[in-house]
Amino acid sequence: MRRYPYQHTILRKRYRCDFGARMKPLSGFRVLDLTHVLAGPYCTRLLSDAGADVIKVEYEPGDAYRHLEPFVQGKSVMFSNMNRGKRSLSLNLKTEEGVHILLELAKKTDVLVENFRPGTAKKLGLDYESVKRVNPRIIYCSISGYGQTGPYADKPGYDLIAQAESGLMALTGDRNNPNIVGTYVVDFAAATNAALAILIALISRERTGKGRYIDVALLDSAVMQTGIFAACASAGLRVDRIGNKDRFVAPYGVFGTSDGYVAVACFGDRFFKDLCIALGLERLTADPVYITSESRILNEQALSGIIEKVTSKMTTEDILRRLNGIVPCCKVVEKIEDIIANEQIEYHKTLFTVDYNGSKMIMTGVPFRLSDCDQTIDSSSPSLGEHTDAILRELGYDAKKISALHEKAVV
Repeated sequence: MRRYPYQHTILRKRYRCDFGARMKPLSGFRVLDLTHVLAGPYCTRLLSDAGADVIKVEYEPGDAYRHLEPFVQGKSVMFSNMNRGKRSLSLNLKTEEGVHILLELAKKTDVLVENFRPGTAKKLGLDYESVKRVNPRIIYCSISGYGQTGPYADKPGYDLIAQAESGLMALTGDRNNPNIVGTYVVDFAAATNAALAILIALISRERTGKGRYIDVALLDSAVMQTGIFAACASAGLRVDRIGNKDRFVAPYGVFGTSDGYVAVACFGDRFFKDLCIALGLERLTADPVYITSESRILNEQALSGIIEKVTSKMTTEDILRRLNGIVPCCKVVEKIEDIIANEQIEYHKTLFTVDYNGSKMIMTGVPFRLSDCDQTIDSSSPSLGEHTDAILRELGYDAKKISALHEKAVV
């Protein structure tokens, strides 16, 4: 593998970084965030959590998520969670001066992320080619429903539509009814894919000096999650909804109890035998209909019915006590409001509570841990335009020019 011994020297000079300190990995990198709602803001939030200086560019009335319930002390929880640790620049991109300021910022920026409808950035004069002319090293990422090219490129795209069109919804739900996944899984997948692509492009740029354009589509990200389709289609198998079960393992799924639900994943003959003994179903271990993994899959519906007939008469606590240490993959189907008390989630700070002006706001943490690194989170989210004057001063604007921009509704 080629080595680039000069890279750390370049980064030290450019960003004044001390690589021996427990600094955040992206400290010194600047990101222009021209996104709104969820996929784009979550992508840039991941970069912000890693230490990047993320400048969120918006104009009245601001990101739609600012106005989305629920609110804590007048701030949207969803907006705060997606946009924490960022700086807000109020900038009217429908004015020539607003575009000029954005391009001036782009000269000193590493990454630009936008999720306008395809074609909008070009109309504003802020497409990749326009930005690249002032900064050839910039990493420019577009997130949209269908991508920037192809027969559907100009169509609007949303998480729900991507779930439907990708086949993801066809795999979700019971045999009779397709369901949407219970959260915006496609938006989060697209955001994570975009953040990954940006990091890949940054590594490449530090080696080559060249910027890149990145095109991320919700539909592509949704299709990538339906890997089961690729496996089944390659084997010529029909892919049907099977509810809370699995196509390749049995018993595997959700079973009702007298006071809730438990999720059980029983891999292999040994764990199946232990499960049957714990539930008083020893007879199944000698039944040729269920004796092998293949036969259990073929007769999964009948097997699940027998198991649930037993579990439905037991409390969740009793089932967990019986299966503890016997079937390792057995857990309560928790209510969403109860997971904050999960010891593992608490230990990893996957969720954490912020004291916001005397009220509590729960946020999601960072889904990975890096050794020898500062991973503290700036949980504050910016008010609309909160950092406008400070950012303009960084660009060299004096008080008189800043005041004039406010008067002309440029900022």
